[in-house]
Amino acid sequence: MNAKEKLINALCKILSTKEFIDVNVSEICLVAKCHRTTFYAYYSNVLELLEDAKKKAIEDFEERNKNYNIDINSRNEDLVLKYLYFVKENASLFKAYFKNNLAFNAEEDFNLLFNKEILPKAKLKYKDNEKAIYYITRFFVDGFFSIIKIWMKNNFKETPEEIAEIVSKIQVI
Repeated sequence: MNAKEKLINALCKILSTKEFIDVNVSEICLVAKCHRTTFYAYYSNVLELLEDAKKKAIEDFEERNKNYNIDINSRNEDLVLKYLYFVKENASLFKAYFKNNLAFNAEEDFNLLFNKEILPKAKLKYKDNEKAIYYITRFFVDGFFSIIKIWMKNNFKETPEEIAEIVSKIQVI
């Protein structure tokens, strides 16, 4: 494991027990077992590390799901469930990320990731109706984003399967 991976892992470990605002470079270095100079060789501040951690989590998610095929006839539940598990597996990271939404524009990043799969499915279903594709996709993505935030705020009280079942009842995609 290289130094950047150690720093990212340390941040995620720390975020499981405390708020991002209370995290500092010294603590990250202590948990990562590296020097402050190592931290500053890669990052200017803890926000940059959080951004890097988020990027790595998304890359890992995309790698893990690169062979997932969109089926127009599949239930929304199947498509949504993988995102729910991803968020839950990276809960501490995403809680910090969403709490610092202004610094990261979390919603935009989430939309880009989600639209990679939702847009093609909407285009298959609604063919050449660009207005329907745009508005229905926006409705679905924004609604799903809101559900994720509420689910996280409630500390994942429901299982990913329960949330996916609820989302699948939305008959737009």
